[in-house]
Amino acid sequence: MKHLTPGVIALIVAVIFLLFWAALVVTADDEVLWSRTALAGIFTVIVGLRLIDSFLAQQGKVKPWSELAARVGLTCRTSRYWLGYPVHVVGTYRGHGLTLYANDRGRLQAPTTRIELNIKNRAGAAMRLHGPYPNDEVVLDPSLGKFFAARDYRIGDRHFFVKSTPESLAVSLFAAGDPQVQTLHEQLVRLQRDVNLEVDGSKLFFDQIGVLEDVEYLQFLFDLLSNLADVIEQASGWLRS
Repeated sequence: MKHLTPGVIALIVAVIFLLFWAALVVTADDEVLWSRTALAGIFTVIVGLRLIDSFLAQQGKVKPWSELAARVGLTCRTSRYWLGYPVHVVGTYRGHGLTLYANDRGRLQAPTTRIELNIKNRAGAAMRLHGPYPNDEVVLDPSLGKFFAARDYRIGDRHFFVKSTPESLAVSLFAAGDPQVQTLHEQLVRLQRDVNLEVDGSKLFFDQIGVLEDVEYLQFLFDLLSNLADVIEQASGWLRS
């Protein structure tokens, strides 16, 4: 199947306009023909802009995500949906099934970069983490914890608001002393902006606003999430017992 290209976009837009115009010529009288033609033109422009936006978004992701996939042994794919070509990276990374894609309908009400990992959550634990937030931001807005209905955990001068079931899961993630957890802490404070991390059933979800294209940072996220998945799986074992 051919990919969406500027030429294909122009052809689709032209066909849409001609179909609308032909329908108007047949059904409308002369007095309203031109006003309805103008409305058809506006609608066609909106469709064209939507297609162009889809094309540009695709082009922006394909190169860096293909490079990332090749570097870490995953597969970069494109697939059709409603005249678009979403790009996603799939495969197994450090023993976990992984999917990377742009989530246009996320809970954060804006396009996000989403990464999903499959995990062995034998205890059925659940968790949601928001952060990191700098200390001065938390001091200026002390209601953040109440907003997330979560407990405030700190790593250095960075705050993470975490809610988990059972609560001991969150406590174990921020406990000091375990070298595996210490490595995870060092990675968490390197996050560029506040993110949303969620454990739901057999999935670990990561969301960050915007479409991330930095290959080095995305690989860092893969490692962070893999380490987090390992810690959660280990904790899930003793939570179950």
